[in-house]
Amino acid sequence: MEKYTVILAFFVFGMVFVTANLIIASILGKKISSQQKEEIYECGEPAEGDAWIRFNNRFYLVALVFLVFDVEIVLLFPWAVALNSLIESGEGILAFWAMTIFVAILVLGLAYDWIKGGLEWIKPSLLNPSYFKKETVK
Repeated sequence: MEKYTVILAFFVFGMVFVTANLIIASILGKKISSQQKEEIYECGEPAEGDAWIRFNNRFYLVALVFLVFDVEIVLLFPWAVALNSLIESGEGILAFWAMTIFVAILVLGLAYDWIKGGLEWIKPSLLNPSYFKKETVK
């Protein structure tokens, strides 16, 4: 219990410090409002156009695919570091095959996404102008 007392003390001190700063800043802080302060900007640039535009959901899908595979690949590094100690303890073959199955599932997921066109920025059917033309049967 004594080793957690220091952690608790730091936590309490941090909370008191943050709360005291917020209270003091709200009491003593100047509240100056101007037209320039109220303007909306993004990255230092004035906003142009309407904020309620439709975004292509491909942005989100590509980001999700990147995030999933990025996190999964990052998990390979600790496994590779621990593999030597697992080999020494006699569990190296089991760990190798477990990671092989893990990587195989990743490769299958990537292949599925590739086949479904998830890695294409513009779907192939949209690239073909004849996709939009209706042919009449005579």
